[in-house]
Amino acid sequence: MIEITEENAQLIVQIAGKEFTRYHFGSQCWKPYLFPLRAINGLSLLADAPTDHRNHHGFWVGHGRVDDNDFWLERHNSGKIVHTGFDEILSGKEQGGFTALNNWVNPAGETMLRDRRTFTFHDTPPEAVR
Repeated sequence: MIEITEENAQLIVQIAGKEFTRYHFGSQCWKPYLFPLRAINGLSLLADAPTDHRNHHGFWVGHGRVDDNDFWLERHNSGKIVHTGFDEILSGKEQGGFTALNNWVNPAGETMLRDRRTFTFHDTPPEAVR
């Protein structure tokens, strides 16, 4: 069973009753991201802002150059990818997911582009994976 709930500007994705990941999308984020992203043993496969790459937050999308704007780093002159809403959030017995909408906003406050991201999660028992 995939259960997706919203809490404190995060979507919490649970698979078979255990937290698998969280989608962070609040206004304090430079860009939306998934963290943690857990392996079958429950440990996260990713870090959130490790000391050597403070702009790396779990699993995320960014780009170093959109026209002359940086959406990769997190500096005073970098753009932000701003979450604007969800098209859908679906929980389900074998599959669940969500579609998020985002604006890529440059430091001057102009929207450079928009994206629509769909994440799908499956409840597949480990013995079914080969």
